[in-house]
Amino acid sequence: MSKHPGRAARLADWVPMKRRDIAGTRLGGLEAELMELLWAAGEPLGVRELAGLLPGPPRASTTIVTVLTHLMDKGLVERVGDGRRYTYRPAGDPDQLTARAIERLLAAAGDRRAVLAHLVNGAQDPGLLAELSALIQQTQRDSDAEGRP
Repeated sequence: MSKHPGRAARLADWVPMKRRDIAGTRLGGLEAELMELLWAAGEPLGVRELAGLLPGPPRASTTIVTVLTHLMDKGLVERVGDGRRYTYRPAGDPDQLTARAIERLLAAAGDRRAVLAHLVNGAQDPGLLAELSALIQQTQRDSDAEGRP
């Protein structure tokens, strides 16, 4: 007879969570699950709502709050609330979060132009280069029309 009779039942409910890279940040399984749930929801969710949506065994609210706090520290989640009840939402979609991560890296670079030149020169996809060129031209036209330098 097992010393931990409920343990087998809990392990049977356990679902391994896949790790994921988001915006250049490696996330643990629970972090990735929470991000996916927040994106799918399309609106801010509270801890209880997130706990009810998570697959597998129930998680303690304190665990979920801790993981959400880590996601906020990484700039991936925002908290909204009045001090009594908080809800959480993603800080952007995956592409927006990746763009912000690249902006932070560029801001830390000694020579932004050199970094961008390396990226462009290393691009192996002619279609992507054509899209980038068109995007740059459109951005320049928009800046000219708005009178920005």
